[in-house]
Amino acid sequence: HNDGAWYMLATFYRDGKQYQKAVEAFRKALSLSPVDPDRWFEAGQTYVKAATVLQEAKDTIRAKDYLDSAIVCYEKRCELDPTKVEDTYYVMGTAYYLSGNYDRAIEWYQKRIKVNPKTGQPDDAGVVEYFLQEFAPGQSAERPSP
Repeated sequence: HNDGAWYMLATFYRDGKQYQKAVEAFRKALSLSPVDPDRWFEAGQTYVKAATVLQEAKDTIRAKDYLDSAIVCYEKRCELDPTKVEDTYYVMGTAYYLSGNYDRAIEWYQKRIKVNPKTGQPDDAGVVEYFLQEFAPGQSAERPSP
């Protein structure tokens, strides 16, 4: 297999901020060897970065597709390595947040805190509190500025 070469190409593109090319290379690497949970995580992170660039360019439809793909990557990582759910839940919440699905974001941030409330990222509890105060369940709103 040449999955390693595709993976390296993906990381070079990602490091060079060529996120859409990186996404394509990650897709190819993962299709050849879909068993490494860390590669799924890195692919998810790259999808989120690409989505952010697309959102800034007002290409919200493709950005949403990339965020959906990031979520699939994160789910796959959890499936392949359940010991890594802690940080995966956090980025899963962030992907939902960026896609405007605040209820799901809150769900994933709460799961993150539940997994390990003492070693959560410093702002986990604050993020959940912010969402609970700002958005009633089921309410959709414009994404606030960070």
